[in-house]
Parts: sequence; structure tokens; C-alpha cells
Amino acid sequence: MTVAEDFLLLATDPRDGRCLLGGTAVVPALGGANLLDLIMAEKVELTGQKSKARVSLTNTELTGNPVIDGSIQVLQAKGPMRAQAAVKLLGKKAKETIYDDLVKQGEVRRVSSKAMGVFPLTRHPVIDTVRRDSLRQQIQASLMFELDATKRTGPLIGLLAASGKLQLVVDRPEVRKAKARAKVLAEGDWASDEVRKAIQAANTLLMMTVITATSAGSSSS
Repeated sequence: MTVAEDFLLLATDPRDGRCLLGGTAVVPALGGANLLDLIMAEKVELTGQKSKARVSLTNTELTGNPVIDGSIQVLQAKGPMRAQAAVKLLGKKAKETIYDDLVKQGEVRRVSSKAMGVFPLTRHPVIDTVRRDSLRQQIQASLMFELDATKRTGPLIGLLAASGKLQLVVDRPEVRKAKARAKVLAEGDWASDEVRKAIQAANTLLMMTVITATSAGSSSS
């Protein structure tokens, strides 16, 4: 499974199938996850530092994974861009695309209904929680018991911290400790410079989204 698929699986309530990502976190978190998958598949290059980091597509050969291949095609149509812009672009409609792939893999099922009998509502209960539970336990072990992060769990921990969603994997009273530990893990051997830039871009976009939403709310009131 890809980083994006693992992340959305973690962010799905296994019983009722609700996506537990708040509205402001969906695009930055899943866009960041898609960018990380492109980095790990050696499809893009990130140059520059922090807010000036830029993403360039370096390999357009498709992988056979519909989520990664969709991301390749999105960037191919746009050309080089700032990392934050790439995260935003890759995050648009990402939730639906990733859920479609999780359904095809048999990880979740799609349940459609109507809220209050009028508004369309789609949820994705987890079919077999073994994979999700195992992944969650591995992340908890790194955050709470100082187990080293791996190339699979490290990116997920970085995204969870960047999007303010560590409570998806630890109890709320443990979030502060987990946040401090995530900062230490971010400097581990699993993370390349490009991976760190992608996570930083997701974090920056999330902060910008929150500020924009807060400003809009203040203006309307």
C-alpha cells in the first residue's frame, strides 16, 4: 500500500466508515501523502529550501498504481511548481480517488445513504481491521515507546504531526508527548531531505488554510 492509502485508512473510523480528517486537513494531508509517494517512487525531484522548495516531475513512466499514476498525470499537465502548490493540487479530490482504490483492494466498502433523508452521504467502513490495527500499533510504539520509525511509519508520523492529527493514533492526553517524539523521529535515518521538504510543505499549507478559514470566519461575523 502507498503512504496515501495507509494514511487514509488510519484516518477512517473502522466501525462507521467516517473520514476523521477535518475539512482543513484533508487537502494538505492527502496532498502531502501523494507527494511522498511520488518521491518514494522516484518520480519527482524537490529543489530549494523551505517555502522556496520546488517540485519537478523527472520520470513520467506509470507504475500501475492508480493513485500514484493519477498524481504523475496531474503534475505532468502543470509543470514545475512550488512544493506547497503541488501539495494543494495533489490533494484535490484525493480522498475520493484513494477510497476508490481501497475499495478495489478490499480494505474498505462503500456505503451510500442520505443524511436527514435528503443529503447524499458516503462512508467507508473498514472490512478487515487487522492491517489498520497493526499499522496503528507500530506508530504508537515509535511515538510512545521510542521504537525507531521505518520507511513506512516515518512518513505517516510526519504527516500526522504536520496535519495536527496525532490523536488518530494516540489517546488525547498523550498527544503532547507524541508531538515531541515526532519531532525527534523527523530527523531519523528513514527521512531523506526531499521527504522532509514534502512534509514541511503539507504543514505550511495546512497553516495557511487554517489562517484563511479563521480570517474568513472573523470577517463574516
